[in-house]
Amino acid sequence: MKNKPIKQGYKVFALCSRGYTYAFLWYLLVHDTANLVKLDHLTPTASAVYQLAKLLPAEHCWNLVLDNYITSIPLFEELRKLGTGAAGTTHVDPRGFPPCLKIKKAAGKKSLP
Repeated sequence: MKNKPIKQGYKVFALCSRGYTYAFLWYLLVHDTANLVKLDHLTPTASAVYQLAKLLPAEHCWNLVLDNYITSIPLFEELRKLGTGAAGTTHVDPRGFPPCLKIKKAAGKKSLP
């Protein structure tokens, strides 16, 4: 991040629900220390989400809720192959999203219809 005071640090990705952490993995970019398995067509962050989602028990239906830092069509496609649903926020003008999914919030409105 441009204005981040310390340029290196740890990232901890956690799979949580109802106040419990079920699994986590950590990543240190500077030393490339990780237990992260990177998928070629996903970002490291999306790969972390995918890797954690694979740990979910298959006998249940799961839906992940993600923020705009992680939400992407390629990740959602991979999660769908696992039988895992996903929803997430996105930027105002997301790259790679189909036009039918881009709904602009009207100026001054607090919510979308």
